[in-house]
Amino acid sequence: MIYILLTISCITIIFYIFISRFVQRNLVFDRRQENINLFKKEKNHLKADGSLSKELLDLLVREREQSLLQDVPKGRELNSLSDNKNLSGSFLLSIFMIISMSMIYFYPIGLGSIDKFEIHKELYAFLDGDINHRALKRKEFFIEVKNLLDKKLLSASEIYFLSRKFRDIKEFDFSAVLLTELVIEYKNEIPSNVYGEYAQSVFFKEKEQFSEETIKALNLALIEAPKDPLVLTLEGVKYFRNGNLELARSSWEEARGYLKTEEEKAVLQVGIDRLKNQ
Repeated sequence: MIYILLTISCITIIFYIFISRFVQRNLVFDRRQENINLFKKEKNHLKADGSLSKELLDLLVREREQSLLQDVPKGRELNSLSDNKNLSGSFLLSIFMIISMSMIYFYPIGLGSIDKFEIHKELYAFLDGDINHRALKRKEFFIEVKNLLDKKLLSASEIYFLSRKFRDIKEFDFSAVLLTELVIEYKNEIPSNVYGEYAQSVFFKEKEQFSEETIKALNLALIEAPKDPLVLTLEGVKYFRNGNLELARSSWEEARGYLKTEEEKAVLQVGIDRLKNQ
């Protein structure tokens, strides 16, 4: 926190110095340009006066040149010392830019404010931690994830991303609660394959048992994604556990037809062949 505040303070000072010098440079430039333009006008005006002798004309031109062009250093000092309004304006502009930049920077971190950023760091510490670290933190961190969902601090894409991360490390309690949030609160925004992942996560969370919660998740997935191979495969497992081998084989053969890779098809075919031999 202190590091962030120090960083913002340093950036504010840099912006202030840069903007104030820029303003001063423009003031000096404007003063010099004005004098040059005025000198040219007066020189042309003097030349247009045919009653002046050449000597008098040269004398007047030199006089105007000294008067208008050689006072630029004085103008520089005057602007630097006295134009406090412009410098105050540049300071306020610097503050405004820093505040705006801070808001733009911290909000898209994913969870919003600095406090949420701390949760974000804890989240990835949990995901990247070893089994022992996760075992110690699992209970309290599950409460943190639930709070994030209850307070609607995560978008649909963030919820899905986190569910995949938790599935990768076999933390199915987390992936199941995240995907449950998706299929309930964001059902009009999610693709159909999410339902298969949802049913599978609940199945693993329930220790691979077809509990009431697993069956509820599977039935919803069959309604929303009836051609999803993951859903059909899980349905086949349910039939197999219930001893209905014919329906199990039918579900797996249908699932095989929707699989995209030959490797996946070969794995499922092994299960189908075993059913045929029973």
